[in-house]
Amino acid sequence: MTDLERQVDEANETRAALLDSVHQATPAGSPSLTATMLGAVYFRGVSSAPMRPARWVAMATRMLGDIDDPHMGFQLQQCGFLDTLLTAFESEPRTNPGTDPGSLYIAGQSFEFSIGDSWLLFLYEVLRTFRWSKKFASLSPNSQEEFKTLFRFVGLARIPLAKHEAQGTRKKDAFVFNAPIHVFHDSLGSAGWRVFDKVTGKLVDVLRRPLADALLLWAEGDLTDDAVAAITPLGSRELIRIIKT
Repeated sequence: MTDLERQVDEANETRAALLDSVHQATPAGSPSLTATMLGAVYFRGVSSAPMRPARWVAMATRMLGDIDDPHMGFQLQQCGFLDTLLTAFESEPRTNPGTDPGSLYIAGQSFEFSIGDSWLLFLYEVLRTFRWSKKFASLSPNSQEEFKTLFRFVGLARIPLAKHEAQGTRKKDAFVFNAPIHVFHDSLGSAGWRVFDKVTGKLVDVLRRPLADALLLWAEGDLTDDAVAAITPLGSRELIRIIKT
């Protein structure tokens, strides 16, 4: 057993002990009302896409076991949890709230976008780590190129979210300022981010759910050109509502 393998075993033992201690510290009795409500939203997402959680676990399994980062598979499953939660929001029919919507609608919409932002930022770090792992290096050249294509879309939205600048535009202290705009494509049932794309020189909409769909298809070895194209649709702007939060 190598030193690295021994460190991995010790890390797994530490994590298992931590989980046991957390379980023992869990208070008895019913969960809080807030926890119950969030759980209900999650299972609504499961009911709208029953196989989605299992597909995320399968993708995590593909990355799991890499001794470069034994915790990465678990983190990716957490991304799947957030994705399933978000499908509950995105799967429901939308109605026009009018010019003066109530505060409950605004709060709910803001909550949805906040979770989506967290999902993207979390996902980016997991995928970035995976890209430099031994497991990624063992993939076929075609699978690696497909992954890099999808990773670019993740970064296209993540860089403006995290740094308020467009992806790939920084030159020393100069960059293209880009604060992403939250959008929702009513006809496609997905929230997204309107950002500047240096490659095309235009504003594009990176849609969250098609991005997640494409990653799952990639992990299953079934990524298609249509799935990639769906991430940045060029449909009518009339089908899109811009939400300022």
